[in-house]
Amino acid sequence: MKKDQYEKSRTKYNLKKSASKGLGYVIWSLSKPMLEYIKDLGYEIEPAIYSIRTKTFKNLKDKKALIKEIHFACKSNKKTIGKRLSKKELKLLETNNIKCTVQKYIIYLN
Repeated sequence: MKKDQYEKSRTKYNLKKSASKGLGYVIWSLSKPMLEYIKDLGYEIEPAIYSIRTKTFKNLKDKKALIKEIHFACKSNKKTIGKRLSKKELKLLETNNIKCTVQKYIIYLN
């Protein structure tokens, strides 16, 4: 059994084990191949935690709280922040040209 096959069978086993315990969902960090594999198994997946790149801004009085948080994280020498975001906050980041990537996913087991 190769490493890739072992990882897939182990993932499938862990998902079934979590579902049998009665959990509604699990939060995991996934690579792209594992993400595709879990989608093929029929589970519903959505992004949970985003990794946001920090940068500085000017005129913070007019900015939203999320932008202020990103600004002050950059000032304290943090390169990224991990945070849950709503669709409204994602649009805010997009309008301000802030890059964010998905760090962890929610996998629904029902």
